[in-house]
Amino acid sequence: MDRKKKFFVWKIMLTVISFSSLIMIRSTFDFSDLRNNYIDAVLLREIIYDLSVGVFSAMVLVWFLDAISERIKDTLSKEREKHAIRRTDKSLRHYIRRYVILFNCVSSPLERRNSDSSEMTKNFSLSDMRDMHETSLLLNERLLGSSIESFLEIELEVRNQFTSILRNIDFEYHPVFSEIFLEFVEVSLEYECRNHLLEIDRDPNRKKMMKNFLENHADDYYRHPAPGNAMYPYALLYEMMQKERETLKKYKHEIANL
Repeated sequence: MDRKKKFFVWKIMLTVISFSSLIMIRSTFDFSDLRNNYIDAVLLREIIYDLSVGVFSAMVLVWFLDAISERIKDTLSKEREKHAIRRTDKSLRHYIRRYVILFNCVSSPLERRNSDSSEMTKNFSLSDMRDMHETSLLLNERLLGSSIESFLEIELEVRNQFTSILRNIDFEYHPVFSEIFLEFVEVSLEYECRNHLLEIDRDPNRKKMMKNFLENHADDYYRHPAPGNAMYPYALLYEMMQKERETLKKYKHEIANL
């Protein structure tokens, strides 16, 4: 017999013994002459009263213990979730750090790039992105690769990381992180334009043409975008970067306050 069955048997035995003891103690049972025994209504009410008091007391105790148990369980679950978020943040920092560096490479012309900044460029224009097809000048990136190629690579990696985290953590107690990760993923998918940009990035003539267009006409075009135009993927990229920047800014704020 396993432990659960033994415990169940013991509960039944103790209940029977307790009930029998109550009846025997409270009653005037005559063992010498069974014919003298009868049901006393007053005594029966007292026994029922004692049983009711015992059941009520037991239920209050059970509810009290259950409330304490749920509170402890809730606290432990909340701490486990917080620990899981902090653990994932340790791995996310590497991806976000690289994302920030390459974000700045894409959003800044070569003469204004600052790869040491831990903050993403703000208030940049579409024309500021004119050197995205040039090399990033970073030692840990491809020597002959472009800034936009490396940025789109890390942007996809961050999206995949967020997607994976959303699958593995329920965020029952910290739903704001679920909202942030989901927001980033949705923006990344909504403004998906990597295939068009990488196709241009592989053609030297088109890269040169688009650099000139970005430098001289991008901001005018952005005020009147037109799907199908060669500039349209750049407008999508610009919108995506602006929105993702705000999303990661929210993540940084929330993780610091966790």
